[in-house]
Amino acid sequence: DAASLRNRLEQGKRVENQIFSISDKRLVVSAVPSVIHQKTVGVVFTLQQVDAIHNIEKKLRTLSVEKGHLAKKGFDDIIGHNQGLVALKKKAVRYAETDSTVLITGESGVGKELFAQGIHNHSPRRNAPFVAVNCASFPENLLESELFGYVRGAFTGARTEGKAGLFELANGGTIFLDEIGETPLSVQIRLLRVLQERSVIRIGGDSIIPLDVRVIVATNRNLMEEIQQNKFRQDLYYRLCVLPLHVMPLRERRDDILEIAYYFLGQHRKTIRFSPAAEQLLIRYDWPGNVRELSNFIERVLVLHDTDIISEKEVREILQINIEQEDDFGTGERSAKNFSRPGKMEQEKYRIRKALRENHWNRRQAAKQLGISTTTLWRKMKRYDISSLEEKEESGSYL
Repeated sequence: DAASLRNRLEQGKRVENQIFSISDKRLVVSAVPSVIHQKTVGVVFTLQQVDAIHNIEKKLRTLSVEKGHLAKKGFDDIIGHNQGLVALKKKAVRYAETDSTVLITGESGVGKELFAQGIHNHSPRRNAPFVAVNCASFPENLLESELFGYVRGAFTGARTEGKAGLFELANGGTIFLDEIGETPLSVQIRLLRVLQERSVIRIGGDSIIPLDVRVIVATNRNLMEEIQQNKFRQDLYYRLCVLPLHVMPLRERRDDILEIAYYFLGQHRKTIRFSPAAEQLLIRYDWPGNVRELSNFIERVLVLHDTDIISEKEVREILQINIEQEDDFGTGERSAKNFSRPGKMEQEKYRIRKALRENHWNRRQAAKQLGISTTTLWRKMKRYDISSLEEKEESGSYL
């Protein structure tokens, strides 16, 4: 009220972004005392109408979309007619009609962001920003400032004018937090408060910024196990898991594999076909990198082969499958052979080290060859204890 405002100003304190109602008009008031010799001699007031600020916010959201914060994909871009996938898309369409938080789970490369973009583009927020952020790609201190923003002088190296966080940029639209399971506990606490209060306070500030944001999160981790290991907050989990959506891996919808493969070929306007035996191999392969691996496989096919028909042998060479070591990874035996190779974990470790060596330890290129994201590659290297010291110690010889 006016009395508390006067009291703060007489004490030489600033007042920022306080809302007052004057003559049926809502005004945002900021005031900076002018202090000389420790005595307040005047006050500089800034008054803005709330409606005018809302108009500015709309322009900022439009600018945010123009800068690339938009969803380019929809449900039609999720290829396949598997019954489970069709049911999943119908559920996602119903989710799009609400503003509730969605938790998308599934392995790396299954298309979790495709579903997130589809939900956004099928919702009333479709013309507003869609801001996507991979929580695993930022260090802990940087992730906090990126999500929530900061005020001037909040920390060393901060912009002099401060910076709006991604939640503010997504205001009116949707924010998609991928790899939410990688979020540090300190950030989880702030994120929980943002979800509860539907408002954000920039780092180093005290002004509350109201939010109108749809939140969609995704993870390839088992968050219940993370909770048991005290790596993820249980209260945050239940705040996020309002509308759960689990995207199945490609090996659980093998009837879609050929359709997706030819869809990717069609995007390049190529009439290349796979031989019947090659098609059966594609169907029976486990695709640990899921749709992302299949997409990268098609790119390698286009680079390495210019024939009209791709044989089973050529597919096996590209996928690095040796017939003597081939898994019985499909729905039946091939040519009455029983295939066997080392356990999947050892085989995956072998493939990762081989890809790193073939790409001279360039993580980005190795991840692309493996059909996984760079973040997933880092995580698997840590899991299998593939140290970067190997890069210095090894002479480049292959396993």
